Amino acid sequence: MARYVAHRLLLLVPVLLGVAFVTFLTLHLTPGDPAQIMLGERATPEAVAALRERLGLDRPFATQFLRYLGRLATGDLGRSIQTNNEVLGELGLKFPATIELALFAMGVAIVLGVAAGALSASRPATLWDYLGTIGSTVGIAMPVFWLGLLLMLLFSALLGWLPFSGRLSPASDLQRVTHFYLLDSLLTGNLRAFGDSLRHLLLPGLTLATVPTAFIARMTRAALLEALGGEYIRTARAKGLSEPVVLLRHALRNALVPVLTITGLQFGTLLGGAVLTESIFAWPGLGRLTVDAIFARDYPLVQGCLLLFALTFVLLNLLTDLLYVRADPRIRYRPEPA
Repeated sequence: MARYVAHRLLLLVPVLLGVAFVTFLTLHLTPGDPAQIMLGERATPEAVAALRERLGLDRPFATQFLRYLGRLATGDLGRSIQTNNEVLGELGLKFPATIELALFAMGVAIVLGVAAGALSASRPATLWDYLGTIGSTVGIAMPVFWLGLLLMLLFSALLGWLPFSGRLSPASDLQRVTHFYLLDSLLTGNLRAFGDSLRHLLLPGLTLATVPTAFIARMTRAALLEALGGEYIRTARAKGLSEPVVLLRHALRNALVPVLTITGLQFGTLLGGAVLTESIFAWPGLGRLTVDAIFARDYPLVQGCLLLFALTFVLLNLLTDLLYVRADPRIRYRPEPA
């Protein structure tokens, strides 16, 4: 197992190099001059040229990319063109908000998706099964931005139950420890801030959870239907075990591997979906930071955001592979021969 983990971690290097190259190339092919954007439309050509020289934008593409890789190897992601702050510091401030949102959405998706899929599989060709199938199809097809606006209109504008946007109300005083607001409020014993953070988290979290919930429900249903047709299920029923025990203890455990696969993939895609969700609800996370950096042509910040997205996605896939062994002890990993 240790050799397999080391092998997978080594594969991070070419993946991150590929992401860095594609990102670097795409940003430089995009029309517009970041120096001109920074200085404004009234800036003189001399001032723009001087800023381009200071930022290294006047050098050939290969030279700029090699210099970027050299800094990247030392952990230096550069400085933001907009704020002149270190990119690593900017990511450290925004990434916890995205992780908190993604974890909440994934928790909701797993609970609702597995429950809906198990209910459909245990009662095939019934009203519950039809409702689950229709609900998962609608969840996959529904645009995230449209659902977010509808939830905001209903629960914020009409009912006034939940806040429109943000992570915390201005009146809430929360001491930042980890920048995970729910965790920070518990660590500091601030239950008022915990409730306020949770209320702000509900709408964007539910919006983001819609698509993964639908995928997990469909995969759980399909995997459980296959597992329930096995010989060991008939044996368990013949022994007199109750249907909930047969479903949860025997069938569901053997159906976990495909469910884990789709869960890991959906957790990775949540980070991409967070870009839209964070923009709609003004959630101060990595997705919104990426959008703002793209519009501002902030090269170092965009590159840092995308590299962090890629790194997180690959590590989540590795974690999913390791969970396979926990779900099915028959699975063993060996690194492929060179």
